[in-house]
Amino acid sequence: MKNKFNRTRKFFSSFSWSDSTDLQYPVFLNSEIENQPLKWLKYALLSKVGLTSINYLDETIFRFNPQSDMDILDRCRKLLVNDDNHVMVIIKIVYKDQAGQLPNFRVYGLDDLRLAHNFILENKSKAHEIWLCSSSVSQTGRNFGGRISDHLGISFGTSILEMVWFTSPRKIEEYRKGGFDYPYLRATKFKNIKTYDIEEISYPEKFNDQSDFENRLMTDLQWVLKSLNLFKENINVLSDILTRAGAKELSLEFKSSDGQFSIIDWDTELESIL
Repeated sequence: MKNKFNRTRKFFSSFSWSDSTDLQYPVFLNSEIENQPLKWLKYALLSKVGLTSINYLDETIFRFNPQSDMDILDRCRKLLVNDDNHVMVIIKIVYKDQAGQLPNFRVYGLDDLRLAHNFILENKSKAHEIWLCSSSVSQTGRNFGGRISDHLGISFGTSILEMVWFTSPRKIEEYRKGGFDYPYLRATKFKNIKTYDIEEISYPEKFNDQSDFENRLMTDLQWVLKSLNLFKENINVLSDILTRAGAKELSLEFKSSDGQFSIIDWDTELESIL
């Protein structure tokens, strides 16, 4: 295996469990390392540490051959119609040997399907697979995404939590560009302190007519913190695996779709530099 995989795939093959006797054994089977796209291995790791389940992944991620563009559009259309157009469908271009920063296209309604088809046609020759997943973006109920970023292997440092409502968590990257059309919240805390400090809350003027809208965002934040706390031990297991593999930072991505909380992805500083 030492010369068989690219550097990022070797990072995944280095993941190990550690038991009470400090013996270590691999997290992934050789067949998983050899055959699965790295993005799927990221999700599979979440299932192995108990932060999601394979059943949930199979039910919420639709994996297609890149040449099946009409099947992809048909499934996308069904997802939109079945959810009364309060849904966002993400079309993700998946490369076999790239774990993150994958091209994606957000579909908010049937009017977006023509542009979605163009996106698929432009990218399918380079794709290993094309995935679809959906989330509610209704402005009623708990519909948001976010990420929590932390340092690994040290007892100090700052934890950063960011949330964005009614769209994809990846929209967080666009917040600082200005003209942001979604509610946003940022909170921080030192690792040895339990309480987060709210650094920033921002939302467009169109939400001003909703009474106590800011309190609603704060209530969602408290709900997220309680939900994350339920997974505390599982997150520690994930952190230990990544620390042994040499990672220094961990960012966990989460979402709530119609009030169902899910941890949906993770990133370290290593995937972007390997």
